[in-house]
Amino acid sequence: MRLLKAWIAALWLLVSAAASSQGIIYDSATAILSITAVSVGSDMYVGVTLLNVGPGYRFSLKTATPQSPPGAALAICDPASGVLTLPFVAVGATYYDVTMQYTGDYAFVLKTVSVAVTGVGRLEAVARLNRISAIDAAAAAQAAGGSSPGGRAGL
Repeated sequence: MRLLKAWIAALWLLVSAAASSQGIIYDSATAILSITAVSVGSDMYVGVTLLNVGPGYRFSLKTATPQSPPGAALAICDPASGVLTLPFVAVGATYYDVTMQYTGDYAFVLKTVSVAVTGVGRLEAVARLNRISAIDAAAAAQAAGGSSPGGRAGL
């Protein structure tokens, strides 16, 4: 019975994660990297999209909307170093942890990529997606005038 309950819980997590369109997604068909929210120092931007414009995975900023007051953001850009940290980027059915380097003129180049989920890590991936969705929901609530605990705790 305990095993059945665990499988039902895992299935529920998979369904809820699949239904979520939040987080960071790279669509290779359109060459667009969509990021729900990015924190840059004390500022925050939502609806961020970057377009892959060339060889070596070079991206240019396509859209970004400032959010005030800032809320919770999964992606973080360090203004001092210019490093954009993108945890858990969905590319098809695979998830990657990615960093990009700001090169000026609203452009970034891929710096590092590592597979975030492999094989038996699938349930961990679902759990992380649910935490990401909770962060995105908190950011949306704060944008709508609600309160949010914010932060990236637990990722």
